[in-house]
Amino acid sequence: MPVRLLLICAFFLLSGCASYHAQRADLSDQVDLWLAQDQYLRVLTTLDALRPSHPEYETLQARVPEIQEQSKTYRQQALVRAESLALESNWAAAVAVLDKALNNLGENEVLLEQRSKYESERLRSISQSESAILMARARFLLVSRSSEETLLRANPDGFWSRQRFRSFNIEVQQTANSLTQLGDQWLEEGNDIAAVEALVLANRLSPQALLRDRLSAIYASDRQSRPAPTEVNGSTEVALAELETALNQALQMNDLAEARHLTNDIAELDPAAAGEHERLVEARIDAHGEVLLERGRLLYSQGFLQEALDVWQEALRFKPGDVELQAYAERAETFLRNLDQWGE
Repeated sequence: MPVRLLLICAFFLLSGCASYHAQRADLSDQVDLWLAQDQYLRVLTTLDALRPSHPEYETLQARVPEIQEQSKTYRQQALVRAESLALESNWAAAVAVLDKALNNLGENEVLLEQRSKYESERLRSISQSESAILMARARFLLVSRSSEETLLRANPDGFWSRQRFRSFNIEVQQTANSLTQLGDQWLEEGNDIAAVEALVLANRLSPQALLRDRLSAIYASDRQSRPAPTEVNGSTEVALAELETALNQALQMNDLAEARHLTNDIAELDPAAAGEHERLVEARIDAHGEVLLERGRLLYSQGFLQEALDVWQEALRFKPGDVELQAYAERAETFLRNLDQWGE
């Protein structure tokens, strides 16, 4: 329920209680107790309902201006306290302070505005933490995948080893899907760097043509916006340095497709400088291709036919002329096509 609606409900509830409390003979003592608890809304609502026939009417009405000033001081103290907590990025505590103040003071535009601001920051902080946890989980799965595959190869027909591998791959798929959604969200927000990192991780976990297309579109847009070498301080040196920086980043993310594109760009600027980069990238691609070939075999043997096909197609992106990869991919495609026909 929205905060403002809760406050309105609380006000009407207090209004009904105020009429009851305004009839108490010991109202002064009750007011002092409420003030000690900072319950200014309850006090002022009750005094507003106080009838002139009450024996303490004049005494209590004389205290109203002072109580109103105390409520303003309390409101300012709450704002200051909440701001100090916000400066520490303790958004939840800042919201709690303002919630308490609103409960004690009733609806107040200044308090509501600040609460809305801190609540937005709290939700943003939670979203950032969840995103960081998801990215960390993906990296953990990438690191642990080799050991999971080794365990299965040691006992490929064992029930528990197969169940463990199946559970692992289900988690891989779920994490890749969540990363894809996160990458799309960051793209919409204009955070292209973070989006690329999320989508690259997702594609490394679970290669898919859709992910490759999205990454290719991002890289193509980046190349179009990149100034020509002669437009960068009038020389190729700065452009070459920028390309080498981008290449190192691509290699750190193991984004080998983009790394190959970047080495080609470097070769256009300085063929001599590109030689070492090309050897490094092609060596990484050869090693990665072997890993993908074996991973596809393992997935295929455990019944993950579509996943195996996706892995082999990813490998063919780097090694399109590899006969062995082509044969495996064609076999998986034929099997999946026959399954679809049998299911019709």
